[in-house]
Amino acid sequence: MVKVYVYSSFNNTHIAIYFRDVMCYKASSGISEIRGSFKKNSPIALASLSKNAASFVETTFDKKTPVVFFFSGSGKGKFFIIKSFVSSSIASCFYSASFVFNGCRKKKRRRLL
Repeated sequence: MVKVYVYSSFNNTHIAIYFRDVMCYKASSGISEIRGSFKKNSPIALASLSKNAASFVETTFDKKTPVVFFFSGSGKGKFFIIKSFVSSSIASCFYSASFVFNGCRKKKRRRLL
């Protein structure tokens, strides 16, 4: 079973591929030639990142090997990655997104004149 861990933040997307609990591939959007915070999270950078990861899985493993995805973060890189892995056999996808929550807002202080 091949496990693909994807962490997509607002600025960057990271992919780590594990086989038998050993990391065999790791990449991020910063590897592409595009620079800058928005450019790393652009659709072009995400597409090239996902194509590189999908080609690694296709060349290294059989097409019958099940692929399990673990998504975390709140970025937009999830769609491009699943789209590029369509040729391999996707077993399941797990998704957990956590947003920052700073607590409840305090009441305004009463102003006395």
